[in-house]
Amino acid sequence: MVGSLITLGIERVEIDWAKNCFGRNHSRLFLPSDLKDVTYYYAADVTERKPAYARSLRSIVKRLELLGYTLAGCRKIYDELAGHAEYEQRPPIAFSTLARAVSAVDVMKFSAPRWPLVFRFR
Repeated sequence: MVGSLITLGIERVEIDWAKNCFGRNHSRLFLPSDLKDVTYYYAADVTERKPAYARSLRSIVKRLELLGYTLAGCRKIYDELAGHAEYEQRPPIAFSTLARAVSAVDVMKFSAPRWPLVFRFR
């Protein structure tokens, strides 16, 4: 039986997801007009077109910052999660190391500007 799944991602790269439980509702990052048919990816390279919210990342940066997703805000979230037993399986890595690694990725090599940020709900 397939369970409910929500994801926030760019193409096949999932930034946040939840399955069969309450996840973060990222729809507040989008406008009602952002609801459109997008590709959903499943196992064995199965795809399907269904409605989801999609918008360029550039157009929601300010909204992300207002919601607390600044570098300082992300550091605080990371540090808070370190104290939860359900997240203790993550590798012991300092936030500064993770931030350096993420910021070193050259997204222009992946043509990311043409890919929208997508909030899928199945």
